[in-house]
Amino acid sequence: MAQHRPTAARPSSARPSSARPGPAPGEATGPKSGTSSWSRERRIYLAVGILACLAGVMIIAFSR
Repeated sequence: MAQHRPTAARPSSARPSSARPGPAPGEATGPKSGTSSWSRERRIYLAVGILACLAGVMIIAFSR
């Protein structure tokens, strides 16, 4: 069995939330939403999922 060492908790004052780096004003951050930002693989997974749902509905509807 693996031995786990306790890790020291980081003090809450180590990094205040206002010190988080972010994009500078006016800096481009890329597309934020919409299907144009999706990868080809994600679109294929979505299409396969929709087809599987439709197949399930058809099986349920015509099995009675």
